Amino acid sequence: MKIILIILGLLLTSIFLTGCLTTTENGKHFGQITAIEDTGLIWKTTDVYFKTDISSSQEDIYCLDKTSPNYNLVKTKLENYAKTREKVNLVYHSELLVWFDRCNGNDIIDDIQEDK
Repeated sequence: MKIILIILGLLLTSIFLTGCLTTTENGKHFGQITAIEDTGLIWKTTDVYFKTDISSSQEDIYCLDKTSPNYNLVKTKLENYAKTREKVNLVYHSELLVWFDRCNGNDIIDDIQEDK
């Protein structure tokens, strides 16, 4: 029982120190950006709405992490691609556990690449 409590304590400590548990889920999503919005009254997040097929009603929501060192660069790219409606590759990762002030459980955008 003590071993289980120690392991649980170490796991919780790592979560509190890092703010998240990163999984190995990484991916790319090909499509068009339909909207970008800054949301939240207290904890601000940037949500990006994305469609694989512009005529489809299915829209996926991704998050741009404001604590990321390249936040401003990626946000500028996202805004430009949203205006031009170009198809792009969205590079993202998933996190198993995220603090409530970061991304509301959505996949987190790492980069955006022009379709080549």
